[in-house]
Amino acid sequence: MRNLKQYGLPSAHVYKKSNGITFDEWMKRVTAIMVHRTGMTPDDLPDYCYRDSYEANDPPASAATDAIKNAKDSY
Repeated sequence: MRNLKQYGLPSAHVYKKSNGITFDEWMKRVTAIMVHRTGMTPDDLPDYCYRDSYEANDPPASAATDAIKNAKDSY
C-alpha cells in the first residue's frame, strides 16, 4: 500500500466506506463476534481476505462467519 501520509492524506484505514465505519472499526466488530462464537481472534485462524469483505460492504457478522467456515475447511 502506498504511504498516503507523504501526500498529506490520512492512512487508508481512516477512510469510511458507505457503511459508515472505518476498516479498523469494522475489524474490531469482526473480532468481537469471532471471540464470542469461538474464543479465537482472526490472528488465531488461517488467513482470510477481510479487506475484500470490507470493501464489498459485507457486515462484520457475515465476514466472521465466512472466516470461521474457511478455517474449518482448512483443517
